[in-house]
Amino acid sequence: MKNLLKTVVATAFVTTLFACSTTSTTSNTKQDRFSKVDANSDGRVTVEEFSSSIKKPKNGPKRFGLLDVDKNGYLNRTELEAERKNKKNKKKKKEN
Repeated sequence: MKNLLKTVVATAFVTTLFACSTTSTTSNTKQDRFSKVDANSDGRVTVEEFSSSIKKPKNGPKRFGLLDVDKNGYLNRTELEAERKNKKNKKKKKEN
């Protein structure tokens, strides 16, 4: 009985270690967010894709225009990540 218990505990430990080692990192999380917003997976986020991914889609075009720094009509990964950084910075300022 003790051997069975030891085996079960060891298996659970190894399984937990494996699961922790394969979880997504911060960069993968950002990549997943970009992939979710980029509905057609073309590597670009259009105003329609962006608008449909936010809580208030009617505000999409205005926010999109502010984020599209190079004014090429779509957001790349860097521009979309910049939005997240700006949100975090604004939240920190409000807390202080």
